[in-house]
Amino acid sequence: RQEPNLEKIATLEPDLIIVPSFRLKDNYDELSTIAPTLVFDSYPTDSTHYQEMINTFTTIADVLGRQAEAEAVLAALEAKFVTARTQLEAAGRAGEKFILAQAFSNDNQAQIRIFTDNALAVQVVTQLGLENGWDEEPQPYGFSTVSVEALPELGDLNFFYVVQDDDNVFTTSAVTPLWENLEFVKNGHAYPLGGDTWLFGGPLSASLLVDIVMGALLPDAVTTQ
Repeated sequence: RQEPNLEKIATLEPDLIIVPSFRLKDNYDELSTIAPTLVFDSYPTDSTHYQEMINTFTTIADVLGRQAEAEAVLAALEAKFVTARTQLEAAGRAGEKFILAQAFSNDNQAQIRIFTDNALAVQVVTQLGLENGWDEEPQPYGFSTVSVEALPELGDLNFFYVVQDDDNVFTTSAVTPLWENLEFVKNGHAYPLGGDTWLFGGPLSASLLVDIVMGALLPDAVTTQ
């Protein structure tokens, strides 16, 4: 990702190259000699990652002449938000606080990412009528990295988390005693989202995240009309 094989890319004779600025900005001149190159900032500091996702998606659609398709995709996503909000309101769960986390082991230590307000995934979940319970200032990549010691301070809220089946740090012998005594765990408010849930990406990732979160909170929810 950091050092693309320019010779290989050239042999593919692309019509368009799309790159994230934080990875490939140093190769822009070389890439643009191969084909027109669009550069996007996936982690802006002057807007949310969700808004940048929308801007990226619509810009690519404009370049490809597929504006109508893009508008339909975004309209369907907005409709899904409305449906989900309505269902949560009817269930009396609108306005509940949540944490969105991703956890994994690093050097045999549990490492936890808690997503901040500017993160794409948090922006998606808040549009369902829920409130982010992590009040740290927005971070460049959309998350704070903490240890398990930060979890007891969260209190009782909806804890949505992504772990891999073969690397679930919350089930290790070192962490399980603390985990099982957390308020949100004891009250049944810890919701695993599955190891294949992607908390970044574009409209499809956002749409799937809505389905997964709603399936956790309201198992009978259907968010696509």
